[in-house]
Amino acid sequence: MNNKGKLSKGQIGIRAAAAFAFALTAFAAQSGTAIDVNATSAGILQEGSQTDFGGQDDAEQADAQGNNDDADDITTNYEAPAEAESEDAAEEADAEVSEDAVTEENTEAEAAESTEETEAEEDTEEETDTEEAAEEAEADADVAAEETAEAETPETEAVAIVSAKKQIWSDFLGAAKGYSVFVKGDYVKTGAVSDISSTYGNYTRYGNIAVGGNATVDVNYATGKAVVRGDVLAGNFLLNSTKENALTDEYIDFEGAFAQLYANSAKLSTVDSNGYTYFANGGQQLCFMGSDPVVNIFNVSVDELNVNKPSSLSFNVPAGSSCVVNITGSGSVDLSMASGTFINGTQPQNGDYVFEDILFNAPDVQNVTIMNKIGSLLAPNADVTGGLYNNHFDGSLICNSFVGSIEFGGGCYRDDVIEQNIYEEIETPEVPDVPVTPETPDETPEVPDVPVTPETPDETPEVPDVPVTPETPDET
Repeated sequence: MNNKGKLSKGQIGIRAAAAFAFALTAFAAQSGTAIDVNATSAGILQEGSQTDFGGQDDAEQADAQGNNDDADDITTNYEAPAEAESEDAAEEADAEVSEDAVTEENTEAEAAESTEETEAEEDTEEETDTEEAAEEAEADADVAAEETAEAETPETEAVAIVSAKKQIWSDFLGAAKGYSVFVKGDYVKTGAVSDISSTYGNYTRYGNIAVGGNATVDVNYATGKAVVRGDVLAGNFLLNSTKENALTDEYIDFEGAFAQLYANSAKLSTVDSNGYTYFANGGQQLCFMGSDPVVNIFNVSVDELNVNKPSSLSFNVPAGSSCVVNITGSGSVDLSMASGTFINGTQPQNGDYVFEDILFNAPDVQNVTIMNKIGSLLAPNADVTGGLYNNHFDGSLICNSFVGSIEFGGGCYRDDVIEQNIYEEIETPEVPDVPVTPETPDETPEVPDVPVTPETPDETPEVPDVPVTPETPDET
């Protein structure tokens, strides 16, 4: 038999082993499990090499002995071990896959658990941070509240002080505000030609005049504006020294205005002084000394002025402060002050604004004589005369009537210092003490026992027998 081109059983076995190795590799590739194909093939070949495949009979016998199968079924003889080994490899692969899967599941579980723990830790940290932030915010709020309370304390005290006072005037001068001369009755200008103006430096101010009665003035009497309710008996008013007429038709209720002025003047005269008043140089100089940087209030009586008859005034007060001199009492007073007025050691010139911060208040004086600049004069009931000379008076003159030759300045009293800084004390009524409610005793007092009524005996006691009176014997 020509065996050329045919394979011997040994060759067939080798090829079968190679085919098995290829199949196993393919299975491993499909199963996804890494298997060492070379080692597996080598193992098979080594196992096959242990038998001497010298011929057909020997091979069949070896096959029969090794597999307990018929020697003719080559496919079975060599597929069975491959299937067995394939099954073992598959089981190992499955086991490895399972182990890998379990490992992967465990890894995923551990990762998930780790993530949960991390998230839990983060949540805990966030909660801790939130609680700490809340505590810090609460602490900051408490500190802010304390600071606010401390900051509000002075304001509260200031409010309490203001509430214990009230503003006396909302409009101290009323209709007289802005006038250099405000007269309820007649105004008579006598003597040399003059006007109502002040020149301080290079600036001239023209003052305003209001007359509730008749006016007698110089020809071409220069003013700012002029209001005359009565008649202009002589002269005429010029607007700021021009040819224009300064007389206006403005209406002023002089009766109502002076009623308010007198009430305010009388009220101001009752305000307590905060400065010191005294006479110097044998009574020749009336001195006022104060230390308040805003307003200094002084008191002097008509009698003191008439006894001393001062010829000059001296104010020693903080620069820029205002002064109010209350003249108490009635009658006549001379405020001519022939020697002038000194303020902190110097004598101001005509038109100096400092005179707008000085007020002489004389509510009940009937007659006043003026001549030199002393500041403003509020004497709503007084008839004022202007001396014998053509001197200068700076500030406001508010009076019942005026006759004189004095020249008035263009300045006016600034009453805002009174409106804003002089208050009336309010007496706060005392709040009665709240009666104390007696405390209720903790223990209820014991109720005394009700006296026991003695029992009435069941048996009525026997009445003792009445003793028998012995009979009197018949015979003596």
